This record gives sequence, C-alpha cells and structure tokens, in this order.
Amino acid sequence: MDRGQHRPVAADSPVAEAVKLAARSHQPFAHAGAPADEQRAAAYVRVIDLPAGRRPLRTHIDPSRDGSEVVSAVYDRVHAELYHRIGIAELLPLNASL
Repeated sequence: MDRGQHRPVAADSPVAEAVKLAARSHQPFAHAGAPADEQRAAAYVRVIDLPAGRRPLRTHIDPSRDGSEVVSAVYDRVHAELYHRIGIAELLPLNASL
C-alpha cells in the first residue's frame, strides 16, 4: 500500500466500533463554538478526496477562530525541524512542514 493510503474499514470491525465510540464520547466535550456535524463531514470528504501524499497531517474546522490553526502550524514546523536535526526526517510524512 502506498504511503498515505488506508485500507477500507468494515462497518462491523473493531476499528469502526472505536470510531463510533470516540464520536459519542466527544459530544459532551463539544463547546458552543464547535463545528456542526455537517462542517466536520464536509471536511472529511474534502480530505479523503485529496490524492495520496497530498492529504494534510491535520485539518481545522474552527468557526470560533480561536487560533488553534496557528498553534498547530508552529507545532508542525518545530516537529519537522526536530526530525531533521536528529537525522530521522525520513519518518516525516511527505507533506510535513520544512
């Protein structure tokens, strides 16, 4: 399998059950500015439709604009720089910063 590609998950598999549980568990923690289900679904579809190797490490759906995108971008850059400095840059995904 190419890097960035994933095997389909059967609806009755343990992974599918874990995803359902995580979705249910997240609901009590959603804040007032949390994205609607439709916004999350649209973001999932957008990312899945991207070709392998072009998918982002993470995507943001942030109607509150609380700055988490900026924090994540800085983290990704520092993370990639660390990998380069210690000589393990080959472990970074193809679309990593730097």
